[in-house]
Amino acid sequence: MSTRKHNCLQNNKRGVTKLFCYSLLSLSISNALAEEATLGTINVIDSPESVQNHKVGETVKTSKTLEKQQVSDTRDLVKYETGISVVEKGRMGASGYSVRGVDENRVNITIDGLQQAQTLSSQGFKELFEGYGNFNNTRNGIEVETVKQVNLAKGSDSTKVGSGALGGAVIFKTKDARDFLIGKDFYYKFKAGYASANNEDMFSHTLAGRYKDFDALLVRTDRDGTNLENFGYDKFDDNVQGRSRQKADPYTIEKASTLIKLGYNLNENNRFTVMYDDYKNHSRGNDFSYTLALGKGDTTGWNKDTPETDLRHTNDSSKRRNIAFSYENYDETPLWDSLKLTVSSQKITQKARTDDYCDGGDNCVQFQNPAGLRLEGNTIVDKDGKAISPEVITTKRLWIDWADPNDPTNWITSSDIGLKDKNGNKYNALFEKVWQEKNKDIILDCSIWDCNGNFTLFDITERGDDKRVNGQFKIDLSHPNQWVKYGTQEVVNQDPQDNNYAKFIVSDIRDNGKNYKKISHTGAEFDHYYYTLFPKGSGFTQNTYKDRDLNTDIKDIRLDLTKSLSVKDLDLNLGYGVAYNISKKSMVNRTGVTSIKEKWYGWLYDNDGKICFGSFCPKSEPDESFLLPVEAKSGSLYFTNNTQVNDWLGLNASYRYDRVSYKPEYIDGVTPKLPNDMLRNMVVKTKQFIPKPLPKEPKSWDDEYWTGGAYRQGEFLKEKFNSKKAEYDAVVKANEDGPKLLAEQNIKDNINYLASQKPKFSHSSYSLGATLDPQDWLRIQTKYSTGFRAPTSDELYFTFKHPDFTIFPNTDLKPETAKTKELAFTFYKNNSFITLSGFRTDYRHFIDLDFKGDRGYLKTGFQDLACADGQQGCHNYRTWQNVNQDKAKVVGFEINTKLFLEELSTKLKGFNVGYKYTHQKGKVTGTAIRHIAGEDQKVSVEYPMNAIQPNKHIVSIGYIDPNDKFGLDLYWTHVSAKEEKDTVDTFDLAKQRPNKYLSKGFDVFDVVGFYKPIKHLTLQAGVYNLLNKDYMTWENARSIRTFGTSNMICQRGNVKSLGCNAADQGIERFHSPERNFKLNVQYEF
Repeated sequence: MSTRKHNCLQNNKRGVTKLFCYSLLSLSISNALAEEATLGTINVIDSPESVQNHKVGETVKTSKTLEKQQVSDTRDLVKYETGISVVEKGRMGASGYSVRGVDENRVNITIDGLQQAQTLSSQGFKELFEGYGNFNNTRNGIEVETVKQVNLAKGSDSTKVGSGALGGAVIFKTKDARDFLIGKDFYYKFKAGYASANNEDMFSHTLAGRYKDFDALLVRTDRDGTNLENFGYDKFDDNVQGRSRQKADPYTIEKASTLIKLGYNLNENNRFTVMYDDYKNHSRGNDFSYTLALGKGDTTGWNKDTPETDLRHTNDSSKRRNIAFSYENYDETPLWDSLKLTVSSQKITQKARTDDYCDGGDNCVQFQNPAGLRLEGNTIVDKDGKAISPEVITTKRLWIDWADPNDPTNWITSSDIGLKDKNGNKYNALFEKVWQEKNKDIILDCSIWDCNGNFTLFDITERGDDKRVNGQFKIDLSHPNQWVKYGTQEVVNQDPQDNNYAKFIVSDIRDNGKNYKKISHTGAEFDHYYYTLFPKGSGFTQNTYKDRDLNTDIKDIRLDLTKSLSVKDLDLNLGYGVAYNISKKSMVNRTGVTSIKEKWYGWLYDNDGKICFGSFCPKSEPDESFLLPVEAKSGSLYFTNNTQVNDWLGLNASYRYDRVSYKPEYIDGVTPKLPNDMLRNMVVKTKQFIPKPLPKEPKSWDDEYWTGGAYRQGEFLKEKFNSKKAEYDAVVKANEDGPKLLAEQNIKDNINYLASQKPKFSHSSYSLGATLDPQDWLRIQTKYSTGFRAPTSDELYFTFKHPDFTIFPNTDLKPETAKTKELAFTFYKNNSFITLSGFRTDYRHFIDLDFKGDRGYLKTGFQDLACADGQQGCHNYRTWQNVNQDKAKVVGFEINTKLFLEELSTKLKGFNVGYKYTHQKGKVTGTAIRHIAGEDQKVSVEYPMNAIQPNKHIVSIGYIDPNDKFGLDLYWTHVSAKEEKDTVDTFDLAKQRPNKYLSKGFDVFDVVGFYKPIKHLTLQAGVYNLLNKDYMTWENARSIRTFGTSNMICQRGNVKSLGCNAADQGIERFHSPERNFKLNVQYEF
């Protein structure tokens, strides 16, 4: 039986069948070990969190909660939470979280205390680059199977994590061997899963063990899936491209995670741990909805007879690697009860790569060969095996494509050189003449052609439409020089000294270990040429690639201590510590062209001795960057105190001081080059070049250069003449090179200026809270906390120059700040509770783009000089700059309820009911550009915050068998519609227009259950979107762009163009999956 099951595994590669095989295998192993196993199992059921541990504005999810809810990614993590959602970025996937009206970098993310990669948050960068799919400008993720616990903290509180916790924080902690080795020395878990929404297979192994004073943990997880399949995925045409595409773009997504922890207990109070945490997310596919790359014919579908052109291929990845060492001490000293020192080195790379090439095989336009020509020896034959013999083919065609074909006068007769097969089929219109003409070299690859044989050429005369095939002749590839007589095709090997002959030169070339023959010819008569006939296509495909990395490297050291004290009748739980880290943010842009596939007839060119396909060789451009590489140094110290005053009053206070400093690290010639146009005349102005007076140009006939005082009188004064000529040439050269040298120096001056700017920021954050328990059924909690976010390096230093959109750097920015006030009432009995809470968060100093007016530039050669409006040649540039200008306010309330019905009746043991609800509103007070009295003016306005989620209700009904054998949870999620008045089009300078695309209200039902057929084995299944509701979330709706090339749909008003058949066609790509399921099998002992 065991052998049969292993065969099952080998023969089934995906999905339900594969999972079923693993279930059978796990069941057989369980039966075999049932009598021997004595270790306890770890239940999939999560224990209800004690009301005493609830903190206002926080939700803690353990690994068992994540398993119970079948969480596989960040979207699942917050699916059954209100007031928090995942930011969607289309092809690049999720990018952090939205909480309390702010998102991405304004919601802090840490893994084991380490800050994660931030996006380039400058609105200027987003508007210029984010809409074109060239950067993976997202926040990196984490593998759920490695997570021990995650804390979803809503509201500003930088005392926990430092910079970035404006709207909240998501704090991950990874698993440790000690979590599994309680009362045992060995633990193993195998988990396999399948999700139909993205066809994902998941396999995870967790192994923990202890030997004497050593322990170890290994968690290895692999996920292999595809893109999320939107509602109606299977019915939409897969061949449609561009903005009108309704089917989600196809991607293959592979994720691999390895977590290793090795621990050594020196004694009971001293422990050392080494950790290796590696996570990779690799996505490859086709950007079919990209509006500029249409590789399959037209935008509405693929006519299989239409040759394919270059297609955009994506190859994106997110990589995170953290290597850490920690020392823990649990000696009770006057200063600490516990001490932990952690040293970490983390590297994160967010890559976006696109490759534009044709992958249609012989259907590529480069491989068009309608006559079926092939090479036999050195003879080109047609599809019937007959040696080609071109002839004049006469055809009729309309003089213009849209002319009336019924009118005989619209038809014209033309002749062309082509072929006929044995059935009389003509190949001229579909057979493009790709001839090698006079003074055009023919290069033959000796690994394909017999370079000691002959090569056939055709003698053809063309005079307008009058074309004539005169004959053919052969060139001996082993003879260096040959002459051919016009009209007769007579070939001789000696120079006939006759102008009626054309000369052919055969030479050898060796390049990159290969041999080639080059045939050159000269002397052809007017309209009398020699040709070789190849198929229509070029015979090779090239790949144009763009490879762009965003790198974040962090070195971090931190010391955390705790101490419990009793002072009089007060119980104090203290925590304090310090941290220091160095973070380097950089960008590397790589572009180039490579040759990826060739045919026997591929065009070869001699590029200065290097043989290449096409008129230029594969090459890579020098590395560039749009971002000044910057090193950030951060230091912090913190103090927390939780005091239990008596049995009904608890107080808590936290304080944290952060200091952040930036230092650009641009080294000319070493770091990737910044484009000149992003720097020229930006901050440091170009000096206007003033040419030197030009002296008289010395001439050899000038009298002063002759000893006799007159031309040719006496001797020529050569040294004097040369000296004067050198002086004159030096002035001429200085006047010619001066503008260029000044422009180059100005670029260096601007880089040096930016590199000299080293801003420093400091901020004190604090949190104050109180917990009152006036009754044994009532708890009142209050909290006042602050948060901040230091400007990112791109917000400080990013520059860009273009007439329509010029951005100046601003190193004088201030940190963004936030203050949150919260009040919560909890009514409870045992583990059942109802919590009602209200909150308000005030934000200050929001960093955003501010319009700075028009600035005139006069382009003169290499220089861009400042100029006044109205000056001849002066061009106005629309200029912008990041400034601290906005403030915002968010208010709202939440309901969180969990009732265990056993509290009402013992007959209802195992049943529970839950309810969550969040309502919030927010406004930004900032500036906008309004057209008043005939001119653009800056005015103060209020507008909505797009990152606020619509009202969301979650109702849950669950049952768990008293013996933990099985359980079932039903979730009902209701989300209200996002109304126009609660949105703003962020690209509307006047801040008056609502967001163009909105989400409607929807109801979704999910059912998730588990069953334990035997000890150690757990089976899980979940059906999501049970009623098959077609809906779109607000996060997906606001990811739709109104300009750019990515995340675009058909615009209203242009439905007849770009393949659009209806207004908003393509919005279907942004809809959530239809009914889908997840299956998991888990075996542990």
